[in-house]
Amino acid sequence: HEEMISTGISGTAAATWLVDKVLGDILVGSAVTLCVAPFLTIVDKAIVQTASGRETLLKSSLESIQGMARNPINYLKSPTFLFMWAVYASTFSTANSLKTIVEHREYSQATQQEERGRKRDAATSSKATNENAMYGKMTIFVGTTFVNSSTGLFKDRAYAKMFGSASVQTSVPRISYALWIARDFMVVGSSFILPDLVSSRLAEEWGMDK
Repeated sequence: HEEMISTGISGTAAATWLVDKVLGDILVGSAVTLCVAPFLTIVDKAIVQTASGRETLLKSSLESIQGMARNPINYLKSPTFLFMWAVYASTFSTANSLKTIVEHREYSQATQQEERGRKRDAATSSKATNENAMYGKMTIFVGTTFVNSSTGLFKDRAYAKMFGSASVQTSVPRISYALWIARDFMVVGSSFILPDLVSSRLAEEWGMDK
């Protein structure tokens, strides 16, 4: 950001870069999860089938691996895989994009202050920086959790109907939804928020390289 300010990059260029970066975030998020989703699908399917008593964990996993090996194209076209990929592709794309947008916003604010020649004392500047950082983290957390929870609930409900017992064919218990949402809060917080907080603390208090 400081380098951009010192080189006098225009707002138009920065806005163009923002669009390019967000598109890149979506592309990377979709591509990486495309490689990971098949393995997550095997695990989730096995858990649901084991919980319903239809299969053992090992048997379900082996059947999924065999099906993937015999006809990988059909496996990638199956609802089982597509549901899982949709959840993680949308989650990581959202998290990456929101982080880019937050960083762009911070850069824009810094540029405006530089252009207007504003001068603030150290305490005021530090307070404003901390407030912006907290606002940015909350934006990423809330936005990512919303996308992850909504797509995850849709996927979990579909898995329960496809691979669960006959008793869940018509309804899913409310406690299941509550547990799924609690899981999503923990996953998003530990995956996208906690690492930034911990790494900053380690850099400040232990002198570790950022």
